[in-house]
Amino acid sequence: MDTYNQTPGFIQKNNTQFYNSQLALRKIAALQANQTRIYGIDGFELTENKTQPFLEHSIDFGKSIDNWDQASAFIEAKAHLGLMFEIISDEY
Repeated sequence: MDTYNQTPGFIQKNNTQFYNSQLALRKIAALQANQTRIYGIDGFELTENKTQPFLEHSIDFGKSIDNWDQASAFIEAKAHLGLMFEIISDEY
């Protein structure tokens, strides 16, 4: 059974967490403070019944290690689109 939990700026569907741009920037800052590696960020349009990814609003950091500034810049550039973001990191 799918689970869907939503609070302002945050949605959790099953085990996947999605953040609006403001919370995504806070999450990236927390990952940086803990020196936690970010592997990529994916942008989504989410509703209770739909999870629509957009490859053009996703980024793969590959093997780079200290990409927190790049991650923040990516989110800032997409903030006006109203997307939700999944941040793939070592924290999972």
